[in-house]
Amino acid sequence: MSEEFPLDIYGRLSEAATRLQGRTRQIIDNTLMLSNEVKECRLQKERHKAIFKAIPVPALVWRVINGEFILIDYNDEMYRISEAKVIKHIGMAAKAIYVQTPDIVSDMERCLMERTMVQEAMSYCCPFSLKHSKIKVSCNYAISDIVITVFSNINEDTNEIVEQAIEQVAE
Repeated sequence: MSEEFPLDIYGRLSEAATRLQGRTRQIIDNTLMLSNEVKECRLQKERHKAIFKAIPVPALVWRVINGEFILIDYNDEMYRISEAKVIKHIGMAAKAIYVQTPDIVSDMERCLMERTMVQEAMSYCCPFSLKHSKIKVSCNYAISDIVITVFSNINEDTNEIVEQAIEQVAE
């Protein structure tokens, strides 16, 4: 004995298929939109990185990992002034790099805690030339666990002073 389906079942199946097709289009459109947004975010990230790299003053990027400031990035000027020696310090703790200038680490900690920029002029002794100089270190809060340090001269010969500050990081 065979049962016959009412004719309206085909109509309902057709409507369900049309709704499903509409929802599938919505999902595809949303996926494409999200894909474009992801691409735009990546482009924006690349633009920001390029801007940071091009800043004409030496800068370092630190991330707090397990309670320590760890060097994670640097800009082109830091690379140039350190004669590429900064590369070997990626992944090192600030306390290990700034053994002779712990004030820099203290300023980084304060910067992160207060979520603000902390600047300090300090006497700086280059460990190689033993020449004393005055530099300004700016610790800049970026986001939740990131601090950027920027070095600048407060004496007449900018490059020499900044290079001395960088030598400590580079060695």
